[in-house]
Amino acid sequence: DGRVVYTLQPISGKAEIGDVLAVHEAINGSPMRYLMLEDPIPAGTEFVQNEGSYEIDHRPGGWYDWFTRREFRDDKAVFFADDFTGRQEIFYLVRVVNPGSFQISPARVEPMYQHGVQATSDALHLDVPEPVAAGGAQ
Repeated sequence: DGRVVYTLQPISGKAEIGDVLAVHEAINGSPMRYLMLEDPIPAGTEFVQNEGSYEIDHRPGGWYDWFTRREFRDDKAVFFADDFTGRQEIFYLVRVVNPGSFQISPARVEPMYQHGVQATSDALHLDVPEPVAAGGAQ
C-alpha cells in the first residue's frame, strides 16, 4: 500500500551514516514522585524530532508517553515523571549523522528532590565508519 514500516532489530556491529537507532531505557525501582532520567547521546547522532513519521512494526508497549515531560537538548534526552510506578521504559529515536568512534556516557536516573540518590546505566560505545566513496575507494 506504499507505506514504509520499520522493524526494530538489535544493533550488530557498526552503524552507518543515515541509520535511525531506537534508544531503549528500562527503569526499575520503588514507586516515587518526581523522577528524572538524563540519557546522553553519542556526539555523532541527532534526535529525530518527529518520531511519528517512522511507523514501527510491533512498537514496544513502553514506547508511549508515561512521563510528564521530555526535553531533547544538544547532548542528551531528559525525561521527567511526576509519578513513577516502579517500572517504566523509555524509547526515542536518533539518527547517525557523523562518522567516528563515540563513547556514550551512562544514563542517570534520580529523584528530583532527594539529593545523593541515583542510579546509572553502563557506558556504551558506537562505531560509525567513514562512508565508502563512489567506485569503492575510500
